[in-house]
Parts: sequence; C-alpha cells; structure tokens
Amino acid sequence: MTVVMTGATGFLGVRLVGLMLERGQSVTALVRGGRAPAGERVAGALRALGAPAPLVEAARQRVRGVEVDLGRADLGLPGREFTALAQAADSIWHVAGHVGLAASQRSANSTNLTGTRHLLQFAAAAPAGTPVHHVSTAFVAGKRHTGTIAESDLDGSHGFVNFYEQSKYEAERHVHDWAARHRARVVIHRPSLLVTDRPPAAGAPGHTLLDMAAAYGRTLRNAAQPPAVVRLPGRPDCRQNMLPVDTAARMMLDAGAAADPEPGRPLTRHITHPEETPLQTLYDALGDHLGVRFVLTAPPVGEPSAAERRVLEAVAAFTPYGVHRRSYLRSAPAHGVPPVDRAYLLRGLGGPAQPRRP
Repeated sequence: MTVVMTGATGFLGVRLVGLMLERGQSVTALVRGGRAPAGERVAGALRALGAPAPLVEAARQRVRGVEVDLGRADLGLPGREFTALAQAADSIWHVAGHVGLAASQRSANSTNLTGTRHLLQFAAAAPAGTPVHHVSTAFVAGKRHTGTIAESDLDGSHGFVNFYEQSKYEAERHVHDWAARHRARVVIHRPSLLVTDRPPAAGAPGHTLLDMAAAYGRTLRNAAQPPAVVRLPGRPDCRQNMLPVDTAARMMLDAGAAADPEPGRPLTRHITHPEETPLQTLYDALGDHLGVRFVLTAPPVGEPSAAERRVLEAVAAFTPYGVHRRSYLRSAPAHGVPPVDRAYLLRGLGGPAQPRRP
C-alpha cells in the first residue's frame, strides 16, 4: 500500500511515516526541491529519535521522494507525471503546513490555503474513493476562549489570534467544499499543541516549544541585567491542550483506519489530550530551562520593566494564548497517554540550561 504524503520530514510527519513503515506501508513523500533525498532525511530523523536500525533502513528503502511545489497548479509537475503519481496513491495525507504564529497573511495562506487547494487538485486525480487525510489544528477554534469545542464546530465568528489560525480555518472550509463537490472520502485531523519529552537532537525535527524557548532565551541573553522574574500577561487559570507527538501520530492512524466517512461529508477528529495542562506549567518548565521565573499575571500587569518589555516584544506571538480556558470533545480513543507536566516539558526542552535563580 502506497501513501502519498506532504510534510513527511516534519515534527509530526516523520512519526507518521515511522508508524506507516512499521505497518508495512510505503510512502511517497511530496517534498520541496533542492534538499537531500526524502528517504535519507526521514531515516536520519528516525535515527535521531532513537528508532531501531531496521526501521531506519526501511525508511531508506520504502520512502520515495518526489519534488513538488505546493504553490503551483499540478504541484509544478508535468501532466503525465502528475496523473501517474495520483493514480498510484492508495491514500493521501496532507500534513505540511506553515505553523509560524507570527506569519504574515500572505505567507500563511501560501502554504496552508493555496497549498491545500493544490493538494486537493492532486487528490481529485487519484482513483475514485481514495481516502484523503487533512491535518488541520484544534486552533481553528480561534478566539473562542471558553467552553467545550465539538468536532463538528467550524465557526469563524469569534475571530482569530493570528493568520496561522485563520489560514487553517479557511483551508478546512475549502476541504469541506471540495469533498462535497467530488463526493470524496475525507478525514480531518485536528491536533492540539504537539510536544515531546525527547531532548533535542541533531537531525530531529524542531517544534513549537523549542521555538518559544529560543525566542525567550535570545532576549534574556541580550539583556544587560537578565531579570530573575518576568511577568507575562495571562490568566492564572489559563490552560492549553498539549499532546505528545508520538501519541498524536498513533491516534491519527488509528482514527483514520477506523473511520468510514460518507462520500462528500468529511469526518473531523480532535487529536487531543484527555486533560488540559495549566499554561503556568509550561512557563515553569521554560523558566527551569532558561534560569528565570515566568509568572502569568492577569491584566493590568502594571508598568513592565525594561527587560520585561523586551521579552514581551520578542514573544508577542505567544502571549495572546494566555487567556484560553477551553476544552475539546474527542471521539478518538486516547488510552495510556502520559501526563504533560512540568518534568515532561522540561525534558523535551533539553533540561535546565543554567542554574535556576533563587
């Protein structure tokens, strides 16, 4: 069985590929040009993640890369190659996405919306009934800060925190419209914030929490007098749904295998943790890693110090999430999910980077 996938070398994608290989599937990875062969990149990432040697070798043997351009019609491929590639697909997974919280509208739409449209054009050329899996995000809920989000909810009336969320919402709407026109079998996966407790390693894909740590760390290192305490705007009772990425990959594959979507009516599955994590827990782990104490403080915070002001400017894309208190209904089973606590998050950041300030 051949899976055609975008995003195969990313943080989530490489885990999905590893599980697919374990289940006897082969993967055709649609990748950007000018880089190392996809099989070698996936093999290197799996090796960095501690995968056994047979699985690393399976990536070299059963992951084939095809260079495409998601920004172009027909993925930038010649007509015959485009059609032959689509006709060979047993299933299609669209995992690639621009996840930058500070992305411009043009940049976010280029990958998350235009790229999705062109990938669906590819899916339309596949054999009738070929299942399509679209990886969206639980954050299509936008600025709906409270309440319980159902898998059937797709409501943009609350607005969005950033163009990343908005582009993923608009892509989902397009998926629904496309599925209805083509009577396609589609499963939409909405993961929450994906995390790991595996320390950073050369060759392993990065992730959002490492980006956060880097942004905070650069600012603190450049401060003439790094502060011992940094106040951040946010509700002390704020929480975020964070899910181990390996669990997310298993949930997606299991949910996809069990799903039987009606043609033209996509099934949506929240890929989320049974329990939300207090946001202060995340900032405690970041503080342990960076040697500073972060404190969520409900507005008004008061006049920030010079150092706090620089931190807030550097991480402005992250601070709007300090008000969420929502939760998610989930139909996909989530058995044996490890708790995402302070120790778990700190391991994924690489542990304390320097002695903790008293």
